[in-house]
Amino acid sequence: MKNYEIYKKTMSHYLGEEANEFIAWLDTTNASISPSTTRNGLTCEDGWATHCVNVLNNLIKIMKAEYGDNFEEKYSKKTIVKIAFLHDIYKIDRYEKYMRNVKNEEGQWVQVEEYKTKDKFEQFLNNALTSVIIANRFFKLTDEEIEAIYYAYPSDSSKSNEDYNAGRLSNMLRYAVKMALLDEQ
Repeated sequence: MKNYEIYKKTMSHYLGEEANEFIAWLDTTNASISPSTTRNGLTCEDGWATHCVNVLNNLIKIMKAEYGDNFEEKYSKKTIVKIAFLHDIYKIDRYEKYMRNVKNEEGQWVQVEEYKTKDKFEQFLNNALTSVIIANRFFKLTDEEIEAIYYAYPSDSSKSNEDYNAGRLSNMLRYAVKMALLDEQ
């Protein structure tokens, strides 16, 4: 099963009817084949969904390490799934395939398929803000969920987590993302 299908089933399971409109929208986009990035990491079809699933699994590990098996008394699975699965939603419909010329091992020019960023209005906003805007189109996010999504990549925002004194949930998501990125290299 592709991770995109796991992504949708997990959203449906934990968010219920709240996820229906969002999943219907996802199915009209390139989400099922979207890469996670254009250069490093999961530059492949299903890369975005794979990254989100990896972040969720890491976040649950961090939650269990911090709060034990009863971590849901502190943060609901609904919140955990939302922030893990929505932190990179800006990547949907952002990348497209193209052919790039590169030299192979024999020194000959060959064409390879890669991804590049499409021109979109949202690229003028920072990635974190774009994810929050898109997520808010479909979900009623708490302030803590917005903060976590916004600071998932602190270098992408105007202040770092340390400068902002971000909350615990935000920091845990940030570390889950870092762990996933290291594993995906």
